[in-house]
Amino acid sequence: QDWKESGVVAGTEGKSLRMEAIEIRIVPLNEKVEYNSHIEKKGWENDFSVSNGATSGTTGQYLRVEALKIRLTGFLDTASIEYQTHVESIGWQDWVSDGQIAGTTGRSLRVEAIRIRLKNVDNKSIQYRVHVESIGWQDWKKDGELAGTTGRCLRVEAIEIRLIDKVYSVIESETQYLKGIDVSTFQNDIDWASVKADGVDFAMIRAGFRGYGQAGNILTDARFYSNIQNAIANNIKVGVYFFTQAKNEQEAIEEANYTINLIKNYNITYPVAIDTEWSSEPNYNGRADSLSVQERTKVVKAFCETIEDAGYEPMIYASKSWLLDKLDMSQLSNYNIWLAHYTGATQDNPLAKPSSYDGDYIMWQYTSSGSVNGILGNVDMNINIPKTTVGASINSFNASTQAVGSSSNTNEKLIKIFY
Repeated sequence: QDWKESGVVAGTEGKSLRMEAIEIRIVPLNEKVEYNSHIEKKGWENDFSVSNGATSGTTGQYLRVEALKIRLTGFLDTASIEYQTHVESIGWQDWVSDGQIAGTTGRSLRVEAIRIRLKNVDNKSIQYRVHVESIGWQDWKKDGELAGTTGRCLRVEAIEIRLIDKVYSVIESETQYLKGIDVSTFQNDIDWASVKADGVDFAMIRAGFRGYGQAGNILTDARFYSNIQNAIANNIKVGVYFFTQAKNEQEAIEEANYTINLIKNYNITYPVAIDTEWSSEPNYNGRADSLSVQERTKVVKAFCETIEDAGYEPMIYASKSWLLDKLDMSQLSNYNIWLAHYTGATQDNPLAKPSSYDGDYIMWQYTSSGSVNGILGNVDMNINIPKTTVGASINSFNASTQAVGSSSNTNEKLIKIFY
């Protein structure tokens, strides 16, 4: 009989015929991402005629992409690709999947940004980039990140999408991880050359804060400029955070724009975070402490949307309890999380005592009692964990953490079994 695969019956049923021989073989999957665009004045390209990093759309012709379709081929049946578009006059549309249309046709509306993510695919990451009016090709984005612009009325003119292998590294006690700190004026003067020499890969630097009092004045961190300039000068990747005391969306947007103005002349390579937590006032009577869950969620969302519209990657800093009880995370699922949860973890092997928080997060602040050369006194320590969740059963890191150690790396491949 013909070859069968993936659980399909080979042989006969109900005919009382015996099976006399069987052959089984294993073959590699020809895994591809295929896609095509609806282009101004031209209409649809041939269905799924573009694949694996080739260009869909046009460059140099000033034509907008109005819609797109994406699908996977060569994967197991459970694999899926999901994507959404930010459309002129509409904003972000709902996520669609597996060959469905994202965007619009017949309405002359431009696609301004896209997000793409994989579902039930363990061995691949999705990467994509867009050619934007007046900008050209942007950098590659991955796994649900924003490619394009929002709030700037710029059209996407072309799209490229590709799959890359994930590489996993087993975590052992002697493994070294990407090492991060977060700092503010409370760390006083920092010797950033010594910080770099001590193996720090990234730093989250406080840009500013709003006061706890009812006036709510916004101030720049006293050591922001010296910290960001010297961290970058010593080849440390930097992101920033703003301590919010916003009481409404308007104030959150004000805080975000204040942050954007501070960082616009610096090479920000890590996210821009909103720090949402209790004030340190006695009895927790800061101006934002009494917000309801919905009010606080609107504040955080408004901050993140403003940061994203400016072309930066937004992130939410909060404790485990804050994420569970003080925010409606179902409304914030588009944004990365920086988790603060002190579990007794130490710098020699943080993941020996992982967090029990079961939501997704890309950065983990695991202690406030860290020690780093070049900083007098304690400092907050962090691990950068792109697009994965740290849990009690963890035994691997995504390679995007650039984890290094004595363990060997392997490429995991999916296969089909034919019989």
